[in-house]
Amino acid sequence: AVIFVLPESPRPPPPGAAFLISGDCRPGPVPLALTPQSSRNPSFDKGEIMKTRLSLILVCLAGLTAAAVASDKSAQDGKARVLRVAERYNALTNYDFRAVADMQLDMPQGKQSMEARIQTAGVRPDWLYMRIDGGEGMGTQVVMTPDSTWTYIQMLDQYTVTPPVVSLEGSRIGGGLEQYFRLATRAEGSRAVRREAIAVSGTDRECDVVALPPDTMEMDELGGALAQAETLWVDAKRDLVLKHVMFVSGSTAMGEMAMTTTVRYEEPDLANRPPDSLFTFTPPPGAERIAQFQFGQQPERSKQAGGPAASFTLADLAGKQVSLAEHKGKVVLLDFWATWCGPCRIELPHVDKLNRDLADKGLVVLAITAESREQASAYLEKNKLGLRCLIDAGGKVNESYGIRAIPTVVVIDRNGNVSDFLVGLQSEKSLLAAVKKAGIE
Repeated sequence: AVIFVLPESPRPPPPGAAFLISGDCRPGPVPLALTPQSSRNPSFDKGEIMKTRLSLILVCLAGLTAAAVASDKSAQDGKARVLRVAERYNALTNYDFRAVADMQLDMPQGKQSMEARIQTAGVRPDWLYMRIDGGEGMGTQVVMTPDSTWTYIQMLDQYTVTPPVVSLEGSRIGGGLEQYFRLATRAEGSRAVRREAIAVSGTDRECDVVALPPDTMEMDELGGALAQAETLWVDAKRDLVLKHVMFVSGSTAMGEMAMTTTVRYEEPDLANRPPDSLFTFTPPPGAERIAQFQFGQQPERSKQAGGPAASFTLADLAGKQVSLAEHKGKVVLLDFWATWCGPCRIELPHVDKLNRDLADKGLVVLAITAESREQASAYLEKNKLGLRCLIDAGGKVNESYGIRAIPTVVVIDRNGNVSDFLVGLQSEKSLLAAVKKAGIE
């Protein structure tokens, strides 16, 4: 899930307002206003002023009528264009799409960015290949055949083999393309914005810019709802989406969030059948086959919570050996993280604040990473985080605690037992509740 945060929910324009989309997809009403220069001229008599006002009223009424007609036409054109896009994608037989996705996340805790390359190829209805490469170990590969679905997640170095996934009446779609096959469901309320040329694989392509109807995403794990605005750049001749910008924003338990995701497609290959070799999955050396992934779940919680915490000794950034045993009688928070992990970067300032605020009440915070000492030290110093960081170079401590996704926070009570096992991004409120549960007053 890719995830992306917004200042305010998009609002419909007031009557008599032209509705425009800015470059970053944030919609905003632009009122039509006229100020009569003559009304500010003291040499005009009352009759002239009355005539001027009457003329202005007529001009305004004409303008409002024109705006209403233009708005109606924009909606008609937008709906028609979206329906043609859906029809175009549903008519595809062979396809090979490649794109670059750029994600910009803005939160009170700081700004984050990520770029990923995406390839989606298929032969409908039974064959699909999808690969996402985000760099720094953030990769995913999916291969679907008539018999099975293989899914590999690079960060976990694990893969699954499951029955085939069927969608759209038997057609296999993925890699973000499925939304275009289903685009007809969002035609109503779409608006044509403008005509614009963009460069695609070195060639300028004329595009119709279309704003999809605003939407809302409920994000229970973030404690709030996010408004979503999307804009498509559609090839004027071929009805293919060449650029897609999604702007998501809202107020969450972690503060105001805004995320902009821009996907730029390269020139697709729709004429040739992708090679059969693309639909053959070969696990990377050392990859582990598992029954199912544990992202966003807490399957280890029942085994870990309530039981004794696994003992360990690791070196900190200064090379000093630190053991869990030396903190017996205190509440210990272990934060498993990495510099390349976006959710970890968001969560670390919350952990750092707990460390500063509650150290004198008996809380010990240890950040644990499998990265190098240099990487961890540079990141913590750059972001002014005063956490004590331990290097789990061989991943043994990660393994002993059953860490399968990061960030993961393990809270250990004063008796040395695991009090809480929290997988995924946590708010400051949830972290505070966990340490209080373990005995911090």
